[in-house]
Amino acid sequence: MRAFSFSLLVFLLACGQKDRSAVIHTTMGDIRVRLFGDTPGHRDHFAEMAGSGAYDSLAVSSIERDFVVQCSAVRPAGAAKAAFPVRPSGHPLLRGAVAANGASFFIVQGRPQTDASLDKWEKQTGQKFDAARRGQYKKSGGAPQLEGRHTVFGEVTAGLDVVDKIAALPRDASDRPLLEVRVWVEVE
Repeated sequence: MRAFSFSLLVFLLACGQKDRSAVIHTTMGDIRVRLFGDTPGHRDHFAEMAGSGAYDSLAVSSIERDFVVQCSAVRPAGAAKAAFPVRPSGHPLLRGAVAANGASFFIVQGRPQTDASLDKWEKQTGQKFDAARRGQYKKSGGAPQLEGRHTVFGEVTAGLDVVDKIAALPRDASDRPLLEVRVWVEVE
């Protein structure tokens, strides 16, 4: 019996570490995403929000060109604000990273960084980027200034061109797109 219980525990732990796939459908095209198995709390929270309909017919709420595209979920009346802790995931906020901000999520568009910009972000945030991480940000681009403030739980595997199209839209003084972009999420 003990061997069976141990085997079941190992199986359940292994299942919890599996990557999942999602499609962020938008009125401008689809964005395919891999949800990381090593961030099960955030991955599963995203899947639960999608499954509950909280991510049905969202609107892109904020565009900060060369930085992020954000979608905010509307909480049902009376629902408590999601207080989901930020946990370092080990995944950098590179271009295409998907990260959480409570009930909202965002996709990093970010432009390539330079040594000077990375030095600036290190001073402002207290984060230290090793040579490998600096190389990633210089090559791929991203939002290093957000490290330690949000948990990266996924990455775009297809559809970065859609993110770029959305980010290129005209916006108002509050960074809201002037053209409404609707979003709905399907977790596979």
